[in-house]
Amino acid sequence: MTTPMPKFFCVENSGYYKVYMNSIYKSSATLDREVSVIWPQDNIVARTMTIKLRNDQDKSTTYRKWNGKDYIMMSWSFTGSSIDMSLNDRHITISCPVIQVSDRSMLPFNTCSVKPSRETFQDEDDHSNYQVADIFERDPNSHEYITPFPQRRGVTYFTPPTAQTPSVATPVPSNNKKGLPPHVAKLILADSISKNEDCPISCDTITMENGSVTSCGHVFCKSSLDDWFKIKDECPVCKQACV
Repeated sequence: MTTPMPKFFCVENSGYYKVYMNSIYKSSATLDREVSVIWPQDNIVARTMTIKLRNDQDKSTTYRKWNGKDYIMMSWSFTGSSIDMSLNDRHITISCPVIQVSDRSMLPFNTCSVKPSRETFQDEDDHSNYQVADIFERDPNSHEYITPFPQRRGVTYFTPPTAQTPSVATPVPSNNKKGLPPHVAKLILADSISKNEDCPISCDTITMENGSVTSCGHVFCKSSLDDWFKIKDECPVCKQACV
């Protein structure tokens, strides 16, 4: 039996913590189980870390990275510790549980690491019930669920979904052809590099130095993409308008 992760959680990494959000995907038409879709989070201010005791048993979760396709089983457990933090892009303050996972490398790539401003120990057991994840009947990575953040510094930012208020994403005017949050573009670019992919236009190998990501998530060499945009303002692969 699988147990879903809480909506927000963090994982320790060399004294720092990486924060993730969990969305649950359950469709009777395509799935016979709940799948956790894990999203990396950034733009976070971490405050007090409360350390308690918790004798927690390992749980199993079927999960998928937010930008992946493979369903994988992960073991995890609560540590008893939690960190008070503000998720600035979401305009909320949460008590984020620290969990242990069977393999940190199984989580999505996350450029953001935070550290609590102070730690307090409470000699008691942690019996907290943390915020449960939103449940979606369709893939939470669908455009109908993903809504744009207010425009910031000429870049179109997108937020992971909220099940209670699904809406269709609308383009935000931007001079930035990538049209993606920097951390999301880095995730897509890093994934392309790890697969040794080539630019569809020039056939040159994609690198961190020459790579560029369109608003629809396709990767090209920057020079080739700039030349293409002089002719057409659309993705060379899917023909979607690039904002």
